[in-house]
Amino acid sequence: MMYKVSKSEYLERRPAWMITLLLRLQPKLYGNLPSEHKAKVILRYIRMMIHKSRIIKQKGRLQLESSSDKLVIKNNFGRPYLSFNIEKTK
Repeated sequence: MMYKVSKSEYLERRPAWMITLLLRLQPKLYGNLPSEHKAKVILRYIRMMIHKSRIIKQKGRLQLESSSDKLVIKNNFGRPYLSFNIEKTK
């Protein structure tokens, strides 16, 4: 079984903070991974990059929800802007 980290965007237009964040994340992070453990490592790396970019602190209206298999950046009303999750592939 292979795994991958998938990205979902929920806005029609990307705000500047999202463009900056996505440019920091290399496309190879989303490729096929041999194990769920590797996918979780990639997800932790993405979480670290979100914290390093400081968008959550700079933009007081953003919140980061995270679990072992999903990350979601939401606004203060709970509406998702961007999410990353682990999916099984063939």
